[in-house]
Amino acid sequence: MKQLLFIFLLCSSFTSKAQYTIEKLTNILTDGKTKSWSVKGTNIDLAEKVYTFNINGAIQIQKENPKPNTILSKWVLSTKDNIRWFIQIGDQLNELIISYDKAGKQYIKLTRQATDKKTSVYYESILQPLK
Repeated sequence: MKQLLFIFLLCSSFTSKAQYTIEKLTNILTDGKTKSWSVKGTNIDLAEKVYTFNINGAIQIQKENPKPNTILSKWVLSTKDNIRWFIQIGDQLNELIISYDKAGKQYIKLTRQATDKKTSVYYESILQPLK
């Protein structure tokens, strides 16, 4: 019985696929061309207020602190295992997590470690699509 279970698990591991691909994530972020997302820090105040992702890898970042301004940068998706996805926005690397609220609306959670790497503090931000 244990041998059959092992063979079943082994076969299913070869046929299983990741939930998200780079194409699916790119489409979620850009809606096929350009898409804007409001940015809100959950455990930190962020200067960034809106991210506008473009299909060509460009991102427009609207900041409000200390004064309103717009920054143009690049974004890139990466993964090592097709399960955990990371997004690099400029020089910041974040883990990207697709989530849904109780009403079924999709949002994105970005998490990153503090830059000093001496603490285990993680910063978390939530991206909600703008209409």
